[in-house]
Amino acid sequence: MILTTPYIDVFDKLCKAYTITKHYMLKAESLSDLTTKTYLQPRIELSNAYDHLMRGITASLTGEELTKVQDYLQGALRHTYRAFFDVADWCGIIAKEASQQLQSRYETDEIRQVIPTYFDKLARVHELVDKATQLREDKAIEKYTGISDYASILDELIEFITLLRFSQESLVCVHEEISRKNAEIERGQKEQASVQKKSRYITWGISITSILVAMAGILFGLLK
Repeated sequence: MILTTPYIDVFDKLCKAYTITKHYMLKAESLSDLTTKTYLQPRIELSNAYDHLMRGITASLTGEELTKVQDYLQGALRHTYRAFFDVADWCGIIAKEASQQLQSRYETDEIRQVIPTYFDKLARVHELVDKATQLREDKAIEKYTGISDYASILDELIEFITLLRFSQESLVCVHEEISRKNAEIERGQKEQASVQKKSRYITWGISITSILVAMAGILFGLLK
């Protein structure tokens, strides 16, 4: 049978890899917007993993050689690892898009007011991306330890994305309040400018009237 001693180790790794991949896939789905809601690549890899697994089970049940069964199971494991790292890429995309949307919609002061640590956390996200790249360069994707190391990175990315998502309502309120205050200030400045303009006109009118009265007085005196 497939779950006997020769295969138990790879099955243990396969189950762990699948469980953690599914966990982060569900997280990503709950946090993604419509543009990344149907990210297909990890699903394709899991489909390929399932195909290899079924081939391995069939080979075991039909008495195929041990090495052939193990090859199928190792193939299933590799595809599951790749699915995990595709989900990891997906989380990175979501974090990047969420950050770009935030900064395109709101001013820096508004962001700092609602999320004081935003820019520190954004710098941390860049550090995490660099660390993730290093793990890939070290070819950790072929090892379960690579998934374990990468999972801690994903936890921080998801925390960042969640923070941005749940801050939207507060950001809208702050944005509207600041916009209202700015509109009031602008309206006050316009009203003040209008009053000053009227005052100048009145002053000019009084000055001109005074001059005309004085000239009329002089002219009247001359006519006498």
